[in-house]
Amino acid sequence: LHTAYRRQRQMCIRDSRLAVMLRDFCRSRGLALPFSSGTNQQFVTMPDSVLEELGRKYGFAYLRQEDETHSTVRFCTSWASREDDVRELMADIARLC
Repeated sequence: LHTAYRRQRQMCIRDSRLAVMLRDFCRSRGLALPFSSGTNQQFVTMPDSVLEELGRKYGFAYLRQEDETHSTVRFCTSWASREDDVRELMADIARLC
């Protein structure tokens, strides 16, 4: 049981590390982060046109519309998230924003 708990904790730490990596990247790109989160969930405000393009390739949860052209969404990493996938998402955000 102790080994299973330790493995689960390691996976949670990794999940959060990948999400924080995404958060820091979005912040460096000047994107709004309306909620502070050190967990595996990150909330980012982006232009709707960018979200429409990202939605063709990635899953995220729509949270709310901020104005006529921007919405806030939730990106969530999990134990199955790979660093390469998060880096690919960041590259696509950089290309679109």
